[in-house]
Amino acid sequence: MKRKKRIAAPRQTVNQPQAVVWKPRFVVAAAQMQTSADLARNRRVILKQMEEAAQKHRAKLVVFPETALSGYGPTHWEGGLRALDFRALARSMQDVLDAARQLKIAVVLGTTIKEGPRYFNSALTISPNGKVVGRYDKLQLTGAANRTGDAAHFTPGGAARLKPVMVAGVKLGALICLDMRYPEIWRLLALQGARVFVHPTAAFGREGLYKIPAIRANISSRASENGCWLVHANSAGPYQFSHSCIIDPDGLAIAAAQPDCEHVIAAAIDPAWKGRNNFIAARRTDVYELKVR
Repeated sequence: MKRKKRIAAPRQTVNQPQAVVWKPRFVVAAAQMQTSADLARNRRVILKQMEEAAQKHRAKLVVFPETALSGYGPTHWEGGLRALDFRALARSMQDVLDAARQLKIAVVLGTTIKEGPRYFNSALTISPNGKVVGRYDKLQLTGAANRTGDAAHFTPGGAARLKPVMVAGVKLGALICLDMRYPEIWRLLALQGARVFVHPTAAFGREGLYKIPAIRANISSRASENGCWLVHANSAGPYQFSHSCIIDPDGLAIAAAQPDCEHVIAAAIDPAWKGRNNFIAARRTDVYELKVR
């Protein structure tokens, strides 16, 4: 009896999950808090969340929202930043420096800086030994076209502070809130060696809820197009239109906060890992260049 020829079943392809190619070696945290003109409350929450990040999550770095220490000018200081008690603010700042040293944690803290008659919306990078080792002043102010929003209160930053800072063995690139809409400044930090973007933000208010999809796409793109990690810390509402999150170099959120509440999120990352693509290396430098003026 003639045997029937066996016909092999068609091979089915299944998308298998890719093996992990990075090792969790550095814990980062985003502290989501509701900022206000109450400097004493801001200080209490910041110190409490620093302790939580360091002791509960074992974080080496914690990032706070835009102007977390001072309150946000356009919302909390509509009468002008002259009403802000800078002596009290300096005392609060010293408490944060002392806590960073005691907890041995690096901190990126949003606050208002006064220089003569000028005010800056700044992100200060604090080392684990309690020293300010970096300062970035917000480059892209809201309301710049008609002197409203940020532009009614702050002086825009300049090129001199657009550079990464080494802290806790990792090169950080700091940008603030609206800067997310301008990809070239993120690329400049990446080209200077930044491995982790830190992004203090004050994105809240009912009128901004329509921005949720765009902002989500913006920060994911800033991470993936540069092969960098990103720690995005937003104010806790009311009506957040961006949730605090930690994003990997593929543009994927590996930790995310609940909206309109105060809490700390954390994740272990590998700053050396640049993602599964290398868009920054493949850019057409024969066609264009990008540099700080």
